[in-house]
Amino acid sequence: MAKYRVHDHSATADIIRGGGWARAESRVVKGLFARRGADIADARSLGTEGRYSLALRALLRSGRSFWRGDRRGAIAEGICALGMAPRLLRSRHAWLLLAAVARGNQAAKYRHAVALSDALREPLAALDVAT
Repeated sequence: MAKYRVHDHSATADIIRGGGWARAESRVVKGLFARRGADIADARSLGTEGRYSLALRALLRSGRSFWRGDRRGAIAEGICALGMAPRLLRSRHAWLLLAAVARGNQAAKYRHAVALSDALREPLAALDVAT
């Protein structure tokens, strides 16, 4: 994906604030597996890999949004990450991350985001995916 500067008042910034990128990427992965899943060897583990990878990306975007002072966007991306990797909902860090963002607590947000990222890296490593 191309990387470019996103201006605060652009349409792209509005999409990011609303968690739109994570949802769009998720739709692409789901659409691919819906159309071509039967043709893909080991589609189940690849689907899991795709969802966990997208969840990691959403956590990273959540951090960028928080860093820019956009708490709404950070929460939206965090929720998208939890939706793509529902196993994270069992972790107390999921809820504490959202609470830290809402409070504007940078240290707590970082600590819980790292814990969630680590929780995703473990199953990705088991799938033999470089992270």
